[in-house]
Amino acid sequence: MSKGFINKDELEPPEFADPAEETASPDIDEAINEVVKAEDTDDEQVVENLDENKELAPTGADNNILKGGTSMSCKEEQELMREEAQMDVADNEFTMNTVTCTTGDDPNCKECCDVVNNHTKRERFGYQINTTCECHDICVQDVRDICVKRRTLKTKIPCRPDGSAGCRGGFLPGGFPPPTVRSWRVLCAEECLDPTGLSRPCDRIRNEVEFEVVLNYGGNNFGVVTPKDTFDCFFYQFARFPSGNRFQNNNTGFNQWRNELAFIDGSCKVIIFERNPFITIEGNDCILNIEYKVIDKLWKNENLLVSALRPYFNAPEGGQANVTVKKEFEQGHKIGPCVNGPCT
Repeated sequence: MSKGFINKDELEPPEFADPAEETASPDIDEAINEVVKAEDTDDEQVVENLDENKELAPTGADNNILKGGTSMSCKEEQELMREEAQMDVADNEFTMNTVTCTTGDDPNCKECCDVVNNHTKRERFGYQINTTCECHDICVQDVRDICVKRRTLKTKIPCRPDGSAGCRGGFLPGGFPPPTVRSWRVLCAEECLDPTGLSRPCDRIRNEVEFEVVLNYGGNNFGVVTPKDTFDCFFYQFARFPSGNRFQNNNTGFNQWRNELAFIDGSCKVIIFERNPFITIEGNDCILNIEYKVIDKLWKNENLLVSALRPYFNAPEGGQANVTVKKEFEQGHKIGPCVNGPCT
């Protein structure tokens, strides 16, 4: 590749510049060095159409074309070349040649920085910019109280594919084999306050979870059952996050709980299957067993300052950086509130 050479003695200041300032500035020398260095980088930055009579700085008219009517100073050109030298354009995406992550003064981002600094993970996750742990102002649902329940739901199901029973009902020995579980899912789930509690108002959170289980009776014979489980999380079963301290089961604890409820805006729950649903024979009955765990969480809408990383290209303040769009999938089954339950 041939190199272009510039005679600095023949440089003329651009129309918009003060000749005394521009020709005396060391920025010209640095800009020339940047152009020459660009040809030696691994990115093979191409510098074309430079000869001994070529002006380094474009004319005012050329700048108007480049900047849409605004002028670009020599220093701005130098910054632009420096930024472009750090980027490759591949598959319409900007990927940094060298990506690093530092925690700065805050060690809380170490785990995230470990991901960014891992070449394989960085490539697979698309992280593309040098980033530093910074403070961010975000609005989120902040969990304050958590109740954990382990549940076993037992439901009688038909033992025969036609749903019929023997002379005295139930499973018929020597007849059809018991069904097996083909598939299952959570059909609906929700929780709610109990302002009219039997013992005292607002002393618990009512929970309900309904499942959908497909049974296989052999061959192409299938059946569907939808067992529902309802249970309560009492105030003294909730632990405060992050301390883990539970509300005491006395008047003091209850009053603290009532004060806490005044700040709670909503809830969410995590449902974990402890094992796959299974069927047992108890006497003459077929029993569907569902063993699961529920983590019921109460949250408050909160404005928080958090330490976090921004791993994607971010333009200077006022410019458009990346555009992040979220979409909640509407197709298929959407878990919502149950009907005809204690919360409706």
